[in-house]
Amino acid sequence: MNFASSAVLAAATAVLSACSGPVTGGTGSSSSTGGGAICTHDVPGTTFTFQLNNTGTRNLRLLTGCGGTIPITVDTPSGAVPISRGSADGCEVSCDSVFKGQQNFGCSDCGPGTSFAVDAGKVTDVAWDRRGYTAYEVDPSCSGNADGNRCALGTLVDPATTKTGTVTICSDTLYPNSDSCPAENLVPVAFNLDLSKSSVVISVN
Repeated sequence: MNFASSAVLAAATAVLSACSGPVTGGTGSSSSTGGGAICTHDVPGTTFTFQLNNTGTRNLRLLTGCGGTIPITVDTPSGAVPISRGSADGCEVSCDSVFKGQQNFGCSDCGPGTSFAVDAGKVTDVAWDRRGYTAYEVDPSCSGNADGNRCALGTLVDPATTKTGTVTICSDTLYPNSDSCPAENLVPVAFNLDLSKSSVVISVN
């Protein structure tokens, strides 16, 4: 899946919903009946957009796993957390769907994986639902299932303490439609962000 750089890549909607169909819209938390277990979890926040401005002369890529991974992390007091479910669950399954009863019994190989273009001289938008993701196992009493409860839990980050982050760019375009990139071509780019706003421009080249 190779997205043109003019397209909006939605980290929590268009691309990330392709595998597990997370809840969209709104802020706050959602809860389900769990017989004493804590079943409350954060729903997506208002959209924040990372605007990747390729100021250079070479085309770049973001590696997206099987479609549910975005190589961006934000820094929190407990450390760097990924903004996409694929970085916290190998099958890119969001706990949003597991809380609704979907089971995660593993996944098949998606072949070479996917990436999308960050073309020279263009701006590529990556939408984010303001949640950081961690590996989690939902209590069976919350999902209604005895097993298949492993997933990526999205938790809203604190705007007051989340001020920086990193996006990892691939400068190799030999295999433009895959998730592969030689280690020497993976370039981390640090950025500042203000979550009281709706977007941040990040220059890459």
